Amino acid sequence: MEPLLILLAFFAGLAFKSLGYPAMPGYLVAGFMAHWLGLGEASLISAIADLGLLLLLFTIGLKLNLKDILMPQVWAVAGLQMLIVVPLTFLSLSVPEFCFLFWRCRTRFRPGPWHLRCRFPARCLR
Repeated sequence: MEPLLILLAFFAGLAFKSLGYPAMPGYLVAGFMAHWLGLGEASLISAIADLGLLLLLFTIGLKLNLKDILMPQVWAVAGLQMLIVVPLTFLSLSVPEFCFLFWRCRTRFRPGPWHLRCRFPARCLR
């Protein structure tokens, strides 16, 4: 059954290529269709998918030009992204935990993830 799934992916990629798109969306559509139809053995398909992902990342690494990464614009955008995302991640993970230290929550403290401890988390964030 798995060789038929690989042929399905091949023909889906070929169809997308003939429409002027890259083959990758065709492979994805074939995988989604195969999963939706319940075709093939899940463990073998997972191993094939992991191998495909490994080959994809390897080819991306071959096409990557290091001079493009060392450009100041790339570092500026990466630094700006880190300056925005890291504090927001810290706040999103820490504010619910500090909810019980600094604000009064109208529920009792229960162990477990914060969204299970506080019945109305929006009240804690006011």
